[in-house]
Amino acid sequence: MIVGLQEAVARAEADYQGLVLCHEAPFAFGANLKEVTEAIAAGEFELLEQYVAEFQNASMCLKYAKVPVIAAVQGMALGGGCEFLMHAAKRVIALESYIGLVEAGVGLIPAGGGCKEFAIRAAQHAAKTGGNDPFEFIQPVFMTIAMATVSKSGAQARELGFALESDKIVFNANELLYVALREARGLAEAGYYPRLSPRGVKVRRPYRHCQLRDDARQHEGRRHDFGA
Repeated sequence: MIVGLQEAVARAEADYQGLVLCHEAPFAFGANLKEVTEAIAAGEFELLEQYVAEFQNASMCLKYAKVPVIAAVQGMALGGGCEFLMHAAKRVIALESYIGLVEAGVGLIPAGGGCKEFAIRAAQHAAKTGGNDPFEFIQPVFMTIAMATVSKSGAQARELGFALESDKIVFNANELLYVALREARGLAEAGYYPRLSPRGVKVRRPYRHCQLRDDARQHEGRRHDFGA
């Protein structure tokens, strides 16, 4: 799936004006934990590092695609599936959707860029309010991650920060693809261009500040700094 997503983006950039990620419910569950457990038991840690690196590259590929990528979501979008939709240019979500980063529930930390996206959004919110400390914005979303909270609806996914205010919530799931295609066409016709890569995003910690970098696609082949 990870390789397939990157190939789909490459083909869309070459031949089309946009890309819609759509799948009948469930949207996506993320990594196969059984396979991860077997790899750990076999001591294949280098293989796991490569998998995480490709996972992160796929997320960044979606975010910095030259054409608009729209995630059309219905049903469950958990773990890696949630992280993929967070990196899309826009989301169209069926009301009956259950979205969340559930890794903490099995003792893991999300590694596909979801934490990084929350940190960037917190810094952006802080900048809009004239403050320099994103902590008050980042604390509630990282509690959401720590508690492995899953939204009970598409509307609550927006409240929890998995979706943005500009994203569409669709009551009838049968209209999901139609609305997503219109969103993709609208962005393309408006002269869509991928977002600039943020630099020097401050993330407050109890005893120090750290810098978070969101590397763009020219850094493919390297594991990104946000991997955790």
